[in-house]
Amino acid sequence: MFGLLFASVTHAWGDWKTVAVTAGHGEYPAAFDEDVQSPDSDKVYAMHNLGVRYYNGIGVVRDYAMALRLFHEAALQGLASSQNNVGFMYAYGHGVQQDFVKALMWFRIADAYGESTAMQNSEILVGHISAADREEANRLAQEWIERNTGIRD
Repeated sequence: MFGLLFASVTHAWGDWKTVAVTAGHGEYPAAFDEDVQSPDSDKVYAMHNLGVRYYNGIGVVRDYAMALRLFHEAALQGLASSQNNVGFMYAYGHGVQQDFVKALMWFRIADAYGESTAMQNSEILVGHISAADREEANRLAQEWIERNTGIRD
């Protein structure tokens, strides 16, 4: 469709094994609540990496909704690669209704936080949406960045 780029596994693995083992035994909500929501950076990377596993079906059943949930939580904690992947999932409608405004918003946020693929994704997506939608996405991204100044600096 677009040729957008997905941010894959991050360099820091975090405690993904504990989270993945618990998730694989059908106890994921407990793992999410107890092990993953901590702002500890290892756990943020663990969320991202487990999201990649769910997105690709690596060691778990492919589950776009679960991948989106993990990426979104890590994105809220400032992980730029997860912010990019939330945008990617909105752009393609994986695990969520397709929404180009939200996709571009998340790509803009990820770009502001230093994710190199996000700028490329933004450039690709802007050719497929209206000027009004671009303006709305830019406004939403700027508001999010202003509200969340200081996370993961």
